[in-house]
Amino acid sequence: MIDPVVATRGDVLATARTQLDLAKLVLCDVDGCLVESDALCAGAAAFVARHGERLRLVTNNSTMTAAALSAYLGTLGLDVPAARCFLAGEMALAYTRDHYPGLRVLAVATLAIRRQAEALGLHLTDARPDVVVLCNDPMLDIERLQQVITAAHCGVPVIVANPDRWRPDRAGTPLIETGTLLAALRAAVPRATVTIVGKPSLEMFRRALEGVSPTDAVMVGDNRETDVAGAERLGITAIHIGRSREAIAPQLLDLMER
Repeated sequence: MIDPVVATRGDVLATARTQLDLAKLVLCDVDGCLVESDALCAGAAAFVARHGERLRLVTNNSTMTAAALSAYLGTLGLDVPAARCFLAGEMALAYTRDHYPGLRVLAVATLAIRRQAEALGLHLTDARPDVVVLCNDPMLDIERLQQVITAAHCGVPVIVANPDRWRPDRAGTPLIETGTLLAALRAAVPRATVTIVGKPSLEMFRRALEGVSPTDAVMVGDNRETDVAGAERLGITAIHIGRSREAIAPQLLDLMER
């Protein structure tokens, strides 16, 4: 069993490094940990190489497929097979397929995610949906958002890929995420029936564990609300990095140095 991170500042990094070395499975977020603004974060390449087959990427990305993420990371020099990538957008589609089989789906998502939905057998529609899937869609316009709001007002359930309101670029500028769209929906329809499947949902972490005990895994992330809180609720040791004052280190590089 992996001991939880102690709160003393002097040896906190040494403790985190030991936890990573002992873990049977290392889960890691992508944006803000491995990559920012299409560039590798400091220590990312060494981190991926060090943990190899034990590494699983658990990301609230809802614009890409696992295959696309794996290929994208490959262009940056990171070798992570698609089978080890768990993305909120794909999880939202799988959840909808499993819980609302055969129903009409309004998918607010990128073209890649909509194509993946069709590949999974979902029946996409733009009119009179039985369920809505809400992902981050950079091309979303007011008309499309109104469709979501109208459907939710009529009692149609909304499956939300992830609750993140924003994600930072390399300069720290906030970029709109799915949670901002969710906030707009809830402002208009406070009683909307919403199910969130991405982090901090426990299901997201359970899928990534692939049968490994939570006590034998470690999660590394830069978001306390999603990465840390979700992991700890399931009993996974969480290591918080990033710009937050609560983080034990600003970047992965600090977890690699000894």
